[in-house]
Amino acid sequence: MRPLRHPVSAGLIAFFIADTAYADIASIVESYRDSESGRVLIACHRAGYLSEDGKHLPENSVPAIQESIRAGAEILEIDLALTSDGELVLMHDTKLDRTTTGKGPVSELTLTEIKELHLRDPDGKVTKEQIPTFRETMELVKGKAMVNLDKLPVTDRKKMDAAMKVLRETGTLDHAIFKGSTSPDAVTKALKRYPEKLDYMPVVANVSASEVITTLDTLKPEAIEIVFKDENSGMLSPEVLATAKRHGTRIWINSLWASLNAGHEDAKALAGDIEGSWGWILDHGATIIQTDHRAPLAKYLEAAGKRPKAP
Repeated sequence: MRPLRHPVSAGLIAFFIADTAYADIASIVESYRDSESGRVLIACHRAGYLSEDGKHLPENSVPAIQESIRAGAEILEIDLALTSDGELVLMHDTKLDRTTTGKGPVSELTLTEIKELHLRDPDGKVTKEQIPTFRETMELVKGKAMVNLDKLPVTDRKKMDAAMKVLRETGTLDHAIFKGSTSPDAVTKALKRYPEKLDYMPVVANVSASEVITTLDTLKPEAIEIVFKDENSGMLSPEVLATAKRHGTRIWINSLWASLNAGHEDAKALAGDIEGSWGWILDHGATIIQTDHRAPLAKYLEAAGKRPKAP
């Protein structure tokens, strides 16, 4: 067995939820923009629906958001869909069937019709929870966490305009991380439509090191999401990491499942090989980790001195 590169206590994998968040939005944004702060940020997938107390919450739901904030997560990844009357709601799938009591495309229902539905938990059980709107979500997270906006291509003018309206009216534009795999030129053109400076995180998946470097040099982003099936692909090479360091860019790696990280996923850590999962990801430059298991990851990072301990 390899020695631990990031020492942790024997009880690491015990599930844990902090009673309160331990950072406000000002310190989170400041840390996010400071890639040399030494703090590793946690992003909760689909708002953090896999609760560590054994209760699986509906994904993209108000309870999931509340639990993730309470646990001290800095970033909540959420998915946005547009209703037939132009309202943004939180929904990962294009159809309602898997996660709600409804059927068919989200885009064919009005917000009023959407609000008549209830969310299902990951086991398919119907809950009392409704589908939150983007506005409700931003009012809930305001001052408490950043949001990573998935299913929102910056080239989609209709969805972007709807999102910008909410962010402006709730005063949460600085909370938002836009993302996508659109070409750097198309991103630059799309973002010029808005007078504000928007935070855009490019997503690069299974490309060459030179392509990652080109993206970094062109966009000079605060963060870049790197997805890879082969750990020897060069996407996390010294040259890539040096370029990211030069631009002050954080490296975002997903520990969710194997195809996103060459097998160094959450499940490996939970099965006991912590260093083969989160340890490997840290050693290869990650300063933001998106996870489905925020509590044990937070405990590990705290023990490794990579984030402040919850009170």
